[in-house]
Amino acid sequence: MKSILLLMVFTLVISAQSQGVSELKQQIDTCSSDSVKSLLYGRLAMQYRRSNPDSAFFYISKGIAVAKKIDNLSCLASMHNGLGNIHFFQSNYDSCIYYYASCLKMAQQMNDSFRIGAMYNNLGLVHSYQTKYDTALELLQKAYQIREKIGDESITSSVNNIGIVYQKMDAWEKALEYYKEAAKLKEQYDQKLSLSNTLNNIGIVLNNIGRYVEAIPYYERSLEIAIEFNDKTKEANAHNNLAAVYHDTPDMIDLAGEHYQKSIALKKEMGDKAGLANSYANYAEWMMDTGKPSEAIKFIQMSEDLNEALGKNLYSSKISRFKADIYEQLGNYDEAFRALNQAYDLREEELSEDLNNKIADLEVKFETTRKEAEIERLSLEGELQKAELQNTRIIILVGGGSAILIVILLILFYRQRTRKLKAEQEAQDLQIEALQKRLLDLNISPSEPAVDAEQLNQKINTPLSEREIEVLRHTLDGKSNSEIADQLFVSVSTVKFHLRNTYGKLGVNNRKEALDYVVKSS
Repeated sequence: MKSILLLMVFTLVISAQSQGVSELKQQIDTCSSDSVKSLLYGRLAMQYRRSNPDSAFFYISKGIAVAKKIDNLSCLASMHNGLGNIHFFQSNYDSCIYYYASCLKMAQQMNDSFRIGAMYNNLGLVHSYQTKYDTALELLQKAYQIREKIGDESITSSVNNIGIVYQKMDAWEKALEYYKEAAKLKEQYDQKLSLSNTLNNIGIVLNNIGRYVEAIPYYERSLEIAIEFNDKTKEANAHNNLAAVYHDTPDMIDLAGEHYQKSIALKKEMGDKAGLANSYANYAEWMMDTGKPSEAIKFIQMSEDLNEALGKNLYSSKISRFKADIYEQLGNYDEAFRALNQAYDLREEELSEDLNNKIADLEVKFETTRKEAEIERLSLEGELQKAELQNTRIIILVGGGSAILIVILLILFYRQRTRKLKAEQEAQDLQIEALQKRLLDLNISPSEPAVDAEQLNQKINTPLSEREIEVLRHTLDGKSNSEIADQLFVSVSTVKFHLRNTYGKLGVNNRKEALDYVVKSS
């Protein structure tokens, strides 16, 4: 259960600005340059990327509109990168990859080597989160090569990221090799605070391969830098990791307690409740291993209470099992039995949640495969059109004469116009047919009821979120999942995720039942 905190230092190309929201809004209102205004919208969106994704999407869409209006490819590339960043922080990796790839294509058109390297780095990051490690390494190596060629100091993050991917693959020696190279480069470029992360990661690798004593000086150096820069998060992590090393070293186990206590104090100071819950659990385990079961039960209960307050059940079955061990040590067999039963029930829930996550992952992969097939089809159609155009040119050259040329052009124009009208008519027919089928399935009139969020939430146990209400409204308006995804700037799998949650809260299984429920609740 004892955990070591890996400092993920993948570098996203985010406009990390010191300006506050109000200052940025004021600058936008007074800005006379559209290109600058577009970038300011992007920066404002980044301010909201964690706290308010809806606002982030709103402002980034404004930035895109301005960039398109002035036909500025550089600004548009920045906005697509920003969209990728927002989707990344929402774990919408499918959409994230789409926008990063779009930004990469624009950067290649502009021959912008710095941005090309950054996008390869970002794409490598996202693929590593999807556990596509071979693809991630290939992309990160490209970022490394480009940044090395142009002398971009951001090469340090690419090298460090490669180490992280190897660490995820349990290729410890390769991870250690790249971490040490990253540390050397960060010393060279005087990237001291970032160096703290890499030193911490070196310590983690050494700890995982059983070279505990070797890990200690790396953690201590990381701690020194964190204290120098007054970075409480890094300081708390370094204390936690030092405690873990001492905990795993029998003749140094007594030293672990002091570092656990410092980590706990720092996390309390920062208000990091999730980190504090983790530190309480680690400290409880140390208490147990040093013969203090009565103290251990207090801290494990504190960890459990915090996790419950945060609505988290991560490792909850392990915590319950650990509680059972403590109660058994204390001779309280009734509580030990209850804790074991609780551990069993929680494990069942965790397995069910894991299964749902795998199903969602498969849906994302299916959607990605479908999109790739569509792209390939469009590409083939483009090649075919080019071939047809080439044939037309040959006919014009061979036939000669202005009269023949005019006739051929008129024929081509007429055929193209006829095909376009036919395609539009077929599309309209299909849309009408789909709507008719939907109306027949729902057994309602075309007039859809409005969704009163407040009234609806009063009638269900678990209120719907704003995003779930928004998706529900679009669903009852007759829009498809794909149309909803396009309107909200999210992936289809994200729409399906919100619908599953909404159906679960309403106690229904499909759109028809959801509509019936809303009608009855109106």
